[in-house]
Order: sequence, then C-alpha cells, then structure tokens
Amino acid sequence: MPGHRGSRPPTIADWEGIDGDVKTRLLDAALARGEFAAVNTWSNTLPASIRECLSNAGFLSPDDAGRSGRRRPAVLVRSVQENGIGADWLLQGSRLLDLSSWDLRPLWGLL
Repeated sequence: MPGHRGSRPPTIADWEGIDGDVKTRLLDAALARGEFAAVNTWSNTLPASIRECLSNAGFLSPDDAGRSGRRRPAVLVRSVQENGIGADWLLQGSRLLDLSSWDLRPLWGLL
C-alpha cells in the first residue's frame, strides 16, 4: 500500500501491543512501510506515554496542525429533566460527561 499520497489519509482505528515499546515499533514499521503523506488517529483518551510516542513519530495535535477550523464529529449530551442540569449524569454507573466513559473508536474514521 505504499505511495498513497494525494488520497485521503488513513486513520489508525486500533493499535494494540503488550507494552509501549512494541506499540512504538509497530507504529514505526507501519509508517515506514506505508510511506503515507499523512496519518490520522484519535489520541484524547490514550495514555500520555502513547501520545508522546505519536508526537515522537511526527504526529501533531489538530491545533498544532492548523486544523482547528475543520468540522469534527461531536456528541451532545443534555438532560431532558429540569432537575438534571448541573448534576453528575450516570448511565449504568458510567459518568456521561467523562470522556473516558465513551468508546469513540467508531468515530475515528471521521477525523
């Protein structure tokens, strides 16, 4: 799949390894083999060590990349009960307003 320059950049949808070293080597191999002009991934909910790995590989945050004006997927959560405004909303024990409660991987391809 080398040489995808000019096409829509691929998105890393899932990235697994037994530790950070393995993940780094997998990322380096994929980037070297793919020869991509750009690659996207979601990083907000990743551990700091993995975000650092992405940064070391040349990934930029959307603000750094000058894409802050680009439309991105969004989720709106609002209480339908008047007494729920300002409360800590829970759904089956998960806090709805906590980003770590959401699995956003299905949206990664929309980045």
